[in-house]
Amino acid sequence: MNRLSIQPDRLAHKSKVSVYSPWEIGKSCLMSKINLERAIQNIGGRTEPYTALVELIVNAVDAIEETARPDGCVKIRILRSDQIDIDQSLPEVEGFEVEDNGIGFTEQHLDSFDTLYTDRKINKGGKGFGRIVCLKHFKNFSVRSVFRSENGFKSIKFSMGSNNQIVSNRSFSETESDDTGSIVEVRHLRKGHFPNKRLKTIGKVLVQRILPFFISKGSTCPQIMLSDDYSKGGSGDDSICLNDFFENELEEYIEELQVTKSSFYLPREGDKEEFSVRIFKLYASSRISGNQMSLVAHKREVLTMSLHDQISEFEEAFHDENDRRYTIKAYIFSTYLDANVSVERGGFSFGKNPEVSFPVGQSKIEEAVAEIAASTVESAMKIRQDKKREHIQSYVDNKAPWYKGTLSEVDISKLSYKSTDEQIETVLHADKYRRESDTKNRLAAFLASESPDQSDLNLSELVNDLSDSSKNKLAEYMVFRKHVLDLFNVSLEQGENGKYSYEGALHDIILRRKKDTDTIPFEDHNLWLLEERLNYTNYVASDRNISKKNPQRPDILVFDNPLMFREDDIVSNPLTIFEFKRPQYDEFANSSSNEDPVEKIVSYVSKIREDGYNNLKGRLIRVTSNTPAYGFVVCDINSKVEKWLRTSKDFREMPDQLGWFRWFDNSNLFIQVITWDKIAKDAEIRHRIFFKKLGIE
Repeated sequence: MNRLSIQPDRLAHKSKVSVYSPWEIGKSCLMSKINLERAIQNIGGRTEPYTALVELIVNAVDAIEETARPDGCVKIRILRSDQIDIDQSLPEVEGFEVEDNGIGFTEQHLDSFDTLYTDRKINKGGKGFGRIVCLKHFKNFSVRSVFRSENGFKSIKFSMGSNNQIVSNRSFSETESDDTGSIVEVRHLRKGHFPNKRLKTIGKVLVQRILPFFISKGSTCPQIMLSDDYSKGGSGDDSICLNDFFENELEEYIEELQVTKSSFYLPREGDKEEFSVRIFKLYASSRISGNQMSLVAHKREVLTMSLHDQISEFEEAFHDENDRRYTIKAYIFSTYLDANVSVERGGFSFGKNPEVSFPVGQSKIEEAVAEIAASTVESAMKIRQDKKREHIQSYVDNKAPWYKGTLSEVDISKLSYKSTDEQIETVLHADKYRRESDTKNRLAAFLASESPDQSDLNLSELVNDLSDSSKNKLAEYMVFRKHVLDLFNVSLEQGENGKYSYEGALHDIILRRKKDTDTIPFEDHNLWLLEERLNYTNYVASDRNISKKNPQRPDILVFDNPLMFREDDIVSNPLTIFEFKRPQYDEFANSSSNEDPVEKIVSYVSKIREDGYNNLKGRLIRVTSNTPAYGFVVCDINSKVEKWLRTSKDFREMPDQLGWFRWFDNSNLFIQVITWDKIAKDAEIRHRIFFKKLGIE
């Protein structure tokens, strides 16, 4: 097809069309008046420059179909900016020319163009609004057309108005042309730049956008050519036939997949709606970062959504056996979509969820399509699903074993196969909370029943659930202890600077300094590192003055109270004091040292017996001369400390050789000197069976 002009450069096409005079056209065109700017402002935000270009292409195809000519052709020319970029790259895309050899702007067509929301093409899904969408993205819109009149071929030129008239600057003239057709030109983007520059890239995007025209059953798409503006930096000779691009060249980029289920039905009151699905592989698509589905109305792509929103395994592109990257795109067709598309084709009348007026909601459509897409690429999806399960199982095995018993019942469908530990924990913890809440509610309902033994609740199942919940909590607490032990052992190691941690760091792991068990909750201390019975003591203080008048501060002071007597402050219950010394530190063993921990403990016990002890809340802890007292010095024992204990302090060595002991008869006091390693070793021995059962040794 030659470029359209008013010169006689075409053969006449024999077709039956309406004939009329240009003066009658002028009369009909004087009737329109509309605020175009307001109409543009009311357009929804889902359209883009490609939306406008697709509208022009569809209108050109419609114009050709009206003639029923077999040689129909649409030519799209890229118009570029006069400005050349500094890097000598392709100039920006300024606009497009869309030429067709269709019926032209007859009286009927011009009158329709001049009528907002015209229903002339309603049987094809026309909304009478496409030209307004074009004006939303391009400032200038002009038309040149040749049509057949009763006196032969006539030509018309006009543009879209910028104020209150849709058609403006119209003019008619005689022409010696012997064929009909139109050239529609849009120029000057209102905002930003056109998304792409390269001819081939624009071609690939257009094929994806108008793909329904190429794949719709029962219809033949006219030839659609895309060429560059050679006068503005384009190659000129380069052109792409989008039909061939789809059928031949795009085999490298687009491949239709054999779907497992090509259609599905969604119920509505008294009937059902049918939807058909076609799915394609899109190779190396730079514009599509993820796998998508598109709702199509009247062969136009209207809404595009991510398949990942429905099934997490669609999060990223796939790779074939040759490691080529591809994404999945599903196209959905239905008379329901055709009937409910919005005027600007940026959405649909129905919402996400079913309504009285629209019994089928978008969410149900998306769910059904995602399932079909997943089954179509089942092998690729299975690889990701297996990888996700392995990743989650590894997290549970190594970091959160308390979820082992319930993992198989947790819904992990929304988790990505690349989920972080935090994301996995969020899902598992939410399921754990739901289960525990449900168990508590069922237990409360059972206990509140007037006849519990006759309750409809399954008592055996309830007991099992309570047991599972308790086991999970115990497992979680044991893992916490394992982490504390690991931290404790690391703190005993020599640092990069060759020095060891101060006793303060180890002290804080066991019980934070300047605190007591009246002011911090049970779970915030780790007294079990020293001895399990300390978890059940009546009162523990850390690095606090014995009294206001006595500034002495034992590292840890424990007033022991057996579990069965916790409600009373009984003077016969033991008093325990801990003193900590930094790992590998032995200066306290010098004869001239004032840091002697043994003497400190003896002095603490004596002062407490003499002055008593008040907790942070002012409550007096009762101690008498008969109250048993235990002292523990925690330090590293080398030959120097060992000699000091044996010769200067008259201590005896323990059988495991990890500590020394002595009974102070006059003070009713028993003191042990133990190593940091003994604390860690004894704690690990006590927990070994639990860690083994949990698989976290």
